[in-house]
Parts: sequence; structure tokens; C-alpha cells
Amino acid sequence: MHDNPDYLWFVEHTARELDIACLIKYLMQKQHGKEIQIVSLPYSGYFEIFNINPEIIMVPYCYSFSSFSHILPHYRKIKLLNLAYEQIFQNINLDLKSPKDDFTKKYVIHHAWSEDFKKYQQNFGVNPKNIFVNGNLSYGLYKKPYMNFFMKKNEISKKFGLNPDHTWILIPENYGAAFYTESIIQEKISNGININDVIDYKNFAQESLKILIKWCIKACDDKSVEIIFRPRPATPTSKMVEYFKSESSILPKNLHITKDYSVREWILASDVVMSSYSTTLIEAAVAEKPIYMLAPIVFPPYLHADWYNLVPQVTCYHEFLEIIRAFSPDSCLKLKQWTESKYLKNGDPVQGIVRLLLKIPDIEIWASDNPELKKTIPENEGNILSNIVKTIGVSFRKPKMEDYENDFFTPQDVLRKKMEWERILNNII
Repeated sequence: MHDNPDYLWFVEHTARELDIACLIKYLMQKQHGKEIQIVSLPYSGYFEIFNINPEIIMVPYCYSFSSFSHILPHYRKIKLLNLAYEQIFQNINLDLKSPKDDFTKKYVIHHAWSEDFKKYQQNFGVNPKNIFVNGNLSYGLYKKPYMNFFMKKNEISKKFGLNPDHTWILIPENYGAAFYTESIIQEKISNGININDVIDYKNFAQESLKILIKWCIKACDDKSVEIIFRPRPATPTSKMVEYFKSESSILPKNLHITKDYSVREWILASDVVMSSYSTTLIEAAVAEKPIYMLAPIVFPPYLHADWYNLVPQVTCYHEFLEIIRAFSPDSCLKLKQWTESKYLKNGDPVQGIVRLLLKIPDIEIWASDNPELKKTIPENEGNILSNIVKTIGVSFRKPKMEDYENDFFTPQDVLRKKMEWERILNNII
């Protein structure tokens, strides 16, 4: 770790964010001599973050001051950049994901993928001067030269024992509501979602998931197929395995339930991608992979999003099986065109975020000057608390192991990825 980094970058979900963070770390250091320290949001301790004094902090989301009230008061004169990794919403999430307080609306810099998200934030009161439209970083990684960073099909097949000559069907599931606990349901309701919609959403997700599991198990009778079933980041793999085993005590050998590696690597290696309403379908379209939307039960109105109409739907097992046997390479074209016209229209978003990071020091906004922050913790108390916790070695935030089972990483992991980016991009960028 660097003793005095210019930037501190918090990563929440490793598979979603770490490749991007390490790429930007490499580019900022090589092109501009700037240092970025990358740490895990759910796993980092006081010693890793409060022993440094960055000028700019990047976070994966920011809906209110309370999102990071355990971190921000320990810094003086920092600027906060909200990378906002979720910007494509269903109807049910429009209010849930909105900025909630003056801190977020006035004192935070926001990274936007599109003009649509900028308008969305403005509608909730965010100062438009604080919103910078750049593009989607994840989508940019499916373009050359960045896509060369990821493992190829032959490499992944050796790691997981998959046959590279078989048809690989990637299913990134998105039925998180199936695993809602009572506390999560109450949290959704307290954030303004209708109680009937929340309960109905959970029932819909559970029933849809059960049907999809039956389809997958039955389709594996075709031994020329490898089905890669990828639980969403916050869904424990063990819980998903339990769901499958409730339908079949012995799972087919050509069915693989895994969260190993990033979804980008699986998309690039697979032959076809099928999911419910996961935005991984959008990523797969950018990667020019055949895509299909799984809809064994008709989506309720509160789950609708405009882009669903651009993806062919699969409504029964017969259709599911037919697509596995003969999928169309053109099935991604409509969604690819829509995505690139909205989220990649400003050119390379990777170089765009580099330009934004260099620009932030000149932006006239100081997050730590906000009165909300000043009244939270007295001057110098942060340093005192930092020294105490450093001595006893207590983590500032205990990880929720079920939500973050694959999200631990070390400084060595960061260094390894940074060096791999350097190997791939050396003499290209």
C-alpha cells in the first residue's frame, strides 16, 4: 500500500469492481503519476484507511450521508466521488435508489453512465453541476484492448473441468427477492416500497427460480451442454445449492453453480447468456453474445424496465431447450445498439473516468465542509479513535459474510491485477 495516496477507492463487490479499480490505478500511475489505494468496503480495518490522508475518496454507491457516516468524519477536506454502480432500475427501485439527503444532493460528485441517470438524479434534487456523464465502465471492458485481460474459454475449462467443445450456457440469476428475510422486507417497506409489492416480489422470485431450476436440471440430460449457473453477488452459493437440491438430491455433472471469477470472464467465454432481468444481459449484448430473457412467469408491472422489450423472451421449457440447441447470434443486436447509444456514446469510459479523477481537485465542492459532517464528530477525534482501534486491531465494519462471501481481497491481489493490466496494455495505451 502507498503511504500517502492521492485517492482512496472502496470496492464493495470484488467481481463487479476490482478489475476496474486496478485498471484505473495502473492508468493513473503510469499516465499521471497519481496513486490510488484500493481497499475492501466490507472487510477493511481502521489501520488500512485512517492512517492515510487522501484528497479524494471513491465509493460504489451513495444514497445518503448515513451510507458512509462510519468513514467520512475521520477525514478532513476530502471530496467524495459516487461511482454509482447501479443506474438501470426497475419501477420498484426508482425511489429506493434515489439520493435521500442534502449531503448527497449538494456535496457529493456523481459519476453518471448516461443523460438519463443525470436527469433522474436532478429530479431528486441533485445539483446538476455535481453530475458528470461519462459512460459505463463495465461495458467499456468488453471492448479492445481491455477485453484481452480476461481468461479465455480454454483456460476457464481447465480450471473448472468444463468441456470447451460443449455449448456453454451462462445463467446469471437475478432472483435476489427469493431470499428476502423479514428484516429486509421491513427495510424495503421503510424505504417507501409498497408492502404488497414487496411480498408479491418475493413470491414471484421464488416461484420463478424454482421453475428455472427444473429447466436447468432437465436440460442437462443433453451431455453436450455445460450450464453455468451464477448466483447474484449478494446471494450465498450455499443457499442456491440448497434450492437446487430441493429439486434433485443429485445434481448433474454438467451443471455448475459458481461465483468464482467475474461475470465478464464467463460472458466472454460462454456461447449464450440467459437470465431473468439481470443487467448482465446488457453486458452480454455489448460483448455480442446471443442473449435471451427468462420469463417462466409473466413479470409484474413493478418489475418492468424499457430495455426488456429489446430481448427475446423464453416462457416455457420447450423454448428453453430449443434455444440451447439452436440460438441466434442476432438476438443481441437490438439491445447492443440501444446500450451503446446510451452508455458508450462518449467514447472510452475508462479514459473518461481518468479525466474526471484528474478534474475533481478543481471542482468547487468540499464534502467534508458539509455541516452534517462537521457536527458528527469533533475535530481530531477521528485521529484519536483511529489510534485506539489500530492498537486493538478491530475492524471498523464487520462483513456480512452471506452478502460478501467472495468479496475479500488483499493488497497482493490488487498488485497482481495491476501487473496483469500492465502486461496487457503496455505499449498500447
